[in-house]
Amino acid sequence: MQNDDRQEELERKIAEAVALAQSVVEDNERESHAENGNTDSPETEAVMTEPGGERKKLLWKVVLGVSSVVLLVCICLIVRYAFAHNRSNRANRALREYVDYGTDGATESDASSKQDAGIDDVIFPHVKVDFDELQKKNQDICAWIYIPGTDVDYAVLQGSDNSYYLSHDAYGEYSPDGAIFIDSANSRGFSDFDTVMYGHNMSSGTMFKTLHNYEDEEFLRSNRNVYVYTP
Repeated sequence: MQNDDRQEELERKIAEAVALAQSVVEDNERESHAENGNTDSPETEAVMTEPGGERKKLLWKVVLGVSSVVLLVCICLIVRYAFAHNRSNRANRALREYVDYGTDGATESDASSKQDAGIDDVIFPHVKVDFDELQKKNQDICAWIYIPGTDVDYAVLQGSDNSYYLSHDAYGEYSPDGAIFIDSANSRGFSDFDTVMYGHNMSSGTMFKTLHNYEDEEFLRSNRNVYVYTP
């Protein structure tokens, strides 16, 4: 809610800046029309028709005003983006405190399961997720996804629609990174035949960006497993 308030405050300031620029332009236009209407001397005629006269000055004022507003908006958006991105990274690291990664090995029960399934060389990471603590942070957390060989290691959420977590992190705060989430129409318990999972392709390398590693055939052969843990 605090970030939403900051966003509304930023949008209000931008609107005020644009309105101020428009007001300046309108005032200059009114002054120009008043001057042109109050005199009919030959000298005024010369000013109106002379290249680089009042109209040209007015145009430069408009360009300067609009450029200043655009620059201010860009600076505000860049600062807001960087702040939210860094806060989102800190939030994701904080959530990983509730994940015990253990060691990459297989217990006897894992080996038995692999043999029954006809799998010879799969290693199951011993990852334990404290969902009780995670769901105290956000009840929408329904799973954890971990993909060895990539940076994908995040809480998975499910919202009431497929738009909220495009721009909010796992704490429900505004974030350009968004969160990893499953389709709102899917079963929360991953019992559907197909479960659709969404995540941004961030240029910073976060979220699902490192899934591009699988475009390399050798990487694909070495990293074939995706792990999703549920309560």
